[in-house]
Amino acid sequence: MKKTSTTNPTPYPDLNAVLRELVEGVQAILSNNFVAACLQGSFAVGDFDRHSDVDFIIAIEEEMSDDQVPALQAMHECIYSLDCGWAQHLEGSNFPRDVLRHYSQRGKQLWYLDNGSRSLVRSDHCNTVVVRWVVREHGVALAGPNPATLVEPIPVEALRQEIVQTISGWGRQILADAPSARETSAFHQGTKCLRDTWCYGSIRYSSKNPTTRRTYSSPPVCGSIPCPAFSITYNSFGSLAASNSAYELATGIVLSSAP
Repeated sequence: MKKTSTTNPTPYPDLNAVLRELVEGVQAILSNNFVAACLQGSFAVGDFDRHSDVDFIIAIEEEMSDDQVPALQAMHECIYSLDCGWAQHLEGSNFPRDVLRHYSQRGKQLWYLDNGSRSLVRSDHCNTVVVRWVVREHGVALAGPNPATLVEPIPVEALRQEIVQTISGWGRQILADAPSARETSAFHQGTKCLRDTWCYGSIRYSSKNPTTRRTYSSPPVCGSIPCPAFSITYNSFGSLAASNSAYELATGIVLSSAP
């Protein structure tokens, strides 16, 4: 994918102005503790639109000081108050360089700004293998070195394992939260999203009927990311049953078929 410039990292001038405000504010507050800023998520992999949130990563040398955290809180409050819709839809985390570098550091709590929030909280939301892969393979630099240099190579199996764990968690949450809604269209949309994300993002399934197989190279649907290491081949006429079976086999969660 062609990288955009740090001056115009997105096609939206008003968003680019908000991102400049963000980066300049962070650099002024963190000073020598600042390493890099980049976009990840949909604006990195290319499946964004005007309704997307804006996922970013700030890399820092070390954990922020007691003075830096409140200063960043005040900065995010000011950015949220800007007269621009994008300013209310920034989302990202501040990674110490050593934590970002290797996927084994996933799950540690970071200072995190949620989409629609005015302030930072401690969360592991962005501290995942998938986020590191996106930063390394598709990250769009806003300031500092090439994002690919910030993250060590990630084994395909580590990605697969995290995707299985994540999708399993989503599935169990849907089943636990909506036991009375299993015959509703919203429930079936949720299970279809899980099924499609699982299939496009984590396995290669071969149809028993080779005459009707199609191969898909990880299109960005239902929360999945375009990853060249993952693809799916399946029977276009029996995809629902086939992909449900693959998901159920791997996760132990039974997904109902839509009527």
